[in-house]
Amino acid sequence: MRTSCSFEAIFLVVAFLPALTIAETAPALSPKTTASSRTYNRPMKKFTRELIHKHAVGPEWPEFLGQIALGESFVAETERFNFANGPFKIDGVKAGEDIAVHIEMIEIVGPFLSPNGGPFYEGMGDPVPIEYRDGIFYYPKGFTLAAKPSVGNVAVLPKPTDAIRRLIRESGRDMGWRAAVNHPRGKHCHQDCRFLGEGAIIHLKA
Repeated sequence: MRTSCSFEAIFLVVAFLPALTIAETAPALSPKTTASSRTYNRPMKKFTRELIHKHAVGPEWPEFLGQIALGESFVAETERFNFANGPFKIDGVKAGEDIAVHIEMIEIVGPFLSPNGGPFYEGMGDPVPIEYRDGIFYYPKGFTLAAKPSVGNVAVLPKPTDAIRRLIRESGRDMGWRAAVNHPRGKHCHQDCRFLGEGAIIHLKA
């Protein structure tokens, strides 16, 4: 059986690290210690989802929303419709270098809706509201499903070539620069992979 749901937002606690020094700077979590069990008492930079609709909206090339140090954890809030938050500058990283994005914690926020009859929305009728408590989705008539939140889209902003600038100007969804990292060539290029949850490491080339 396959099912899916949508929700208003995800809180991501993320850290960027150089890909070649992961073992030295970020040891893997033990099976008994998940990222969500950590307590984050230290202050962290937080980029709220309101910035998605306020920062660098439109066809112009964006300024960096914030600056992140290698190994620094921060919070990036997202929304349900795949518009990216950012972009962020990573200190000390040059174009062509490898980076590792550590997904340390994910928190999902409602309201929660499920497709009415399958994993896709087209032709399925109105979505079904569902409850979420303690990591479990509760469907009508007693059906339950364990939540496994994962990353929707993490990408590197490409070099602003003429072709890239033309792409963001001509984006049919008014995504602007976000089309270059989420919707290039008219294709959805976000990850949407259930294995990219808490504790995952995503390797990218800057």
